[in-house]
Amino acid sequence: MPGTFRVGARYFQEQADGIAEDCAENVAKGLRVDTAAGKFDKCVKVEETTRLEEDAPPSEKIYCPGVGLVEDSGVTLVRYGFTSIDDDDNH
Repeated sequence: MPGTFRVGARYFQEQADGIAEDCAENVAKGLRVDTAAGKFDKCVKVEETTRLEEDAPPSEKIYCPGVGLVEDSGVTLVRYGFTSIDDDDNH
């Protein structure tokens, strides 16, 4: 995703002929998203397509500042944060 988000901008995500030909279009910004993980402001929405599956509907993804991907085609974030390598639960 480009560093400056502009609604309507289109760009390639992957370019490997016949293997990965993914494209994205920025479709919305300034969104507020409510998930089980919390409420997020100033989020952006991106639609992704691939030339390899032209009949497939676009994949819709929402990204939020400080978190990253919070929604991917209806699947939403339920928890986020940091883990510690000293945490006993991680052994």
